[in-house]
Amino acid sequence: MRMLIIANAVSGKGVAYKVMPRLKDFFEKNHVSAEFYITKKQRDAIGVAKKAAKSGKYDVISASGGDGTVNEVINGIMLSGRSKKQKFAIIPIGTENVLAKETGIYFNPMDAAKLIVAGKTMKIDIGRAGKRYFVLMAGIGFDAHVATKVQPLLKRMIGSAAYSFAAWNELFSYRHSDITVRIDGKKTVKGSFVVIGNTKLYGAKLKIASKASIKDGLLDVCIFKGKDLISFFRYALGTLTAQHTRFSDIEYLKAKNIRVSSRPKVLCHVDCEVIGKTPIEVSVVPKAINLIVP
Repeated sequence: MRMLIIANAVSGKGVAYKVMPRLKDFFEKNHVSAEFYITKKQRDAIGVAKKAAKSGKYDVISASGGDGTVNEVINGIMLSGRSKKQKFAIIPIGTENVLAKETGIYFNPMDAAKLIVAGKTMKIDIGRAGKRYFVLMAGIGFDAHVATKVQPLLKRMIGSAAYSFAAWNELFSYRHSDITVRIDGKKTVKGSFVVIGNTKLYGAKLKIASKASIKDGLLDVCIFKGKDLISFFRYALGTLTAQHTRFSDIEYLKAKNIRVSSRPKVLCHVDCEVIGKTPIEVSVVPKAINLIVP
């Protein structure tokens, strides 16, 4: 087996450098030819993964880092045009590793390496928002705005709590737009902000797309309609307990294609990286990638 491991040196406070020698030794003993690439800047992994997948040279391309690294490597594989032929693996070392948690991939890097050697795969869906692919979620409105306010240093220090801290700070000053969501060209719903999930988990504990499946060929659309502070406190409590889908001012739908527009325009993000503003087209690519799983 030949494998490329694309590692983020910053993820997990530099864990990549500590674990690489052990990984290299483990793979050698298990007859895996493993090459390592350490990313040099943001989005570096996209180009590296695209080139690697396009070459057809590697049986497995692995992302070693957090969810940002996973997103970039998946984008590269999808852009290669060979995603359905390429095996993809995760060696978690980042802050959250939501996809690993969602799919049961072991958080210990050496245990994750054993999964790669075993080689069991599952075909998973990938979302697309505009020209950018995502594996976890897309957000339009308030949560995308919050993503721009998270301080990188604070995120490294306190992890996912940095998003909660930023959300709390922005809650009192954010001005909502009127958002229109078109579902599969048939149904139109109005709201104040939208989360489109490919996975149940949104961050460490929140299950905003609580009925989502990463292999059902659909995206789950959660449309929040309230704009006042009381509504937002209810939403926060509801998402923590996964009871929010029962609220009368939340609409929860499944779809293959979603078009989101607003007045005025609002920010959009995928996997917590801001990619632009509305209007935006979001769709699902079913069974897009072969993910190595337990």
